[in-house]
Amino acid sequence: MSIIILDEQQTEASPNSMSRQNIQNALRARQVTPGRHFHALASRLLSLRSDSNEHKTIGITSCSHGEGTSTVASNLAVAINNAISGEVLLVDCVEPRQTLSKKTINPGWIDLVFRDADLPDVVRPTDVPRLNVIGSGLPLERGAGTYGREQLLNVVQLLKERFEFVFFDLPCGDEMTGCIPIASVLDGVLLNVKAGKISSLKAGRLQRELQVHNANVLGVVLNQTHSYVPGFLKSLIGMESTSQ
Repeated sequence: MSIIILDEQQTEASPNSMSRQNIQNALRARQVTPGRHFHALASRLLSLRSDSNEHKTIGITSCSHGEGTSTVASNLAVAINNAISGEVLLVDCVEPRQTLSKKTINPGWIDLVFRDADLPDVVRPTDVPRLNVIGSGLPLERGAGTYGREQLLNVVQLLKERFEFVFFDLPCGDEMTGCIPIASVLDGVLLNVKAGKISSLKAGRLQRELQVHNANVLGVVLNQTHSYVPGFLKSLIGMESTSQ
């Protein structure tokens, strides 16, 4: 594993403070323009593949809210899309709030997993050629469902057969969310860390939790920093950092 540094200028130029829905709207309007660090990260992911069937499904998660995970996921999806000729998909896996009006939400991830929605009914094209999104979908009734492994494996396999790359914008791992069950069925997971926000204890706990559940942690994305890498991150992954 390694650390990818996304410097402060890079992440400030991206829609870090935007909601997931606004990021999806920005993708549709071609307003997400990844910089060199995201292209470097995309190149690293591509270098992991010995054939086109490897490392097709990548999750991005974090220890807590507000670390720019949706920004990293969306920019990485665009960067990969620029580098390959196949179809790319970005999936919002964060369950929508119960308070949202069902009249304003399109079917999405929740519907695909829990309501047996058809794939064409949940995939939305963007204005970026060959880049598609699946939104979070319609909220479940409280306590109505938990992720089953076979259920997730079937859905992920369906997406792998349809798209060359699938990026999963995962819930953060500091709460009772679907982060761990989803991460455990993907080809790889990136742990997104916002510089100066997360303690070594929290980052280490999440990494161990992912690995205990057989998630393949590919590396750490350190965002909103110029070059400094905290020592705990170096020890967390057992090697020196590399900046692109």
